[in-house]
Amino acid sequence: MKKKKMTVVDLKEEVVPKMDVVILPKKIKKKTKLKKKETAVVTLPAKVNIPASEKIRPDSIVFYGYQIRTTFMNNQWFFSLEDILKIVGVVDPTRFLIDLKNLESLKDKYYQLVETFSYYEGNSPIIIPVVNFQNFMVMLPALREKDLSFPGPFPDWLREVANRKF
Repeated sequence: MKKKKMTVVDLKEEVVPKMDVVILPKKIKKKTKLKKKETAVVTLPAKVNIPASEKIRPDSIVFYGYQIRTTFMNNQWFFSLEDILKIVGVVDPTRFLIDLKNLESLKDKYYQLVETFSYYEGNSPIIIPVVNFQNFMVMLPALREKDLSFPGPFPDWLREVANRKF
């Protein structure tokens, strides 16, 4: 039985085993200089397939018919900020979050309060901003500055959900 030949390419001072040899035209910019009509042999990493059963997906909870994606990270529950904003009728949560970052009261704190969570929907990666209960309560006055009012029991309900066991 023939052994499969493994090629090793030095990438940013790390030696990484590679597979699948590909020949690329000279147009590719590389550290090594190529002469005219010369081709470079470049190896690509083997494709990584993560079984669907092992891909991390957020849970979903429901507040008065609105689904909110949740995930458990760093020993606490985090909630999708986009989904929370849909509860108060924000049509374009992504655009609203950009405006929220620029609010004077949150300008310096936004990236300390909001984290990102990524997961796969099929083979497409999804990246969502998430916030834990404490950070949501810090953001709440700024959200109210933007004339958003959450239904009365929402902050209390979020506290209960945030305190549930994993």
